[in-house]
Amino acid sequence: MRRRAQHSRVLGAAVAALTVRRSSASAFWTSMNRSDLQALLAACLALCAGCRAALPDAHSFTPGEEQIVHRAADMPYGPGPEAVPFACEMAVLEGDPGSAGLFTIRLRTREPWVMPPHSHPRAERVTVLAGRIHVGFGEAVDRQASQAFTTGDYYVNAAGAVHFVWADEPVEIQITGIGPWEVHPLR
Repeated sequence: MRRRAQHSRVLGAAVAALTVRRSSASAFWTSMNRSDLQALLAACLALCAGCRAALPDAHSFTPGEEQIVHRAADMPYGPGPEAVPFACEMAVLEGDPGSAGLFTIRLRTREPWVMPPHSHPRAERVTVLAGRIHVGFGEAVDRQASQAFTTGDYYVNAAGAVHFVWADEPVEIQITGIGPWEVHPLR
């Protein structure tokens, strides 16, 4: 916090120095003294230091490519991830869930299932595309204490939140997150 406050003071001083001399662009640059230039440089450095690195694009677009498209009829489903203890199929829509960066996957099940209590090191964003799933929090599966999500619903589980998920019917969900996607079983 001290560095951020210091950067704010420097930036404020630089902005004040700049607003005093507004007559014209050339007059502005020629009228700046050494301390004004130092304040401006400090402000620029403070701004750069406060910036966070942007996440890499999940997909490297080739020259001329403008869009990633997956049609429902041709969804690239394959075997589900090993971290999931029930039968499912998975389609990777964007990125690589096993690598750093943004990813989007779909999971599809055809029979009832339970995902025992677990957590993820990063937030998990889920959209229910078909069916009904139930999500609860805690160290044991408690169906009475879970919340139902149906087609069109969306939720985000916080990083590290111990939760369980279950369904009594076929479902299709879409998960978006920052990889690598990890499932940490409680037991």
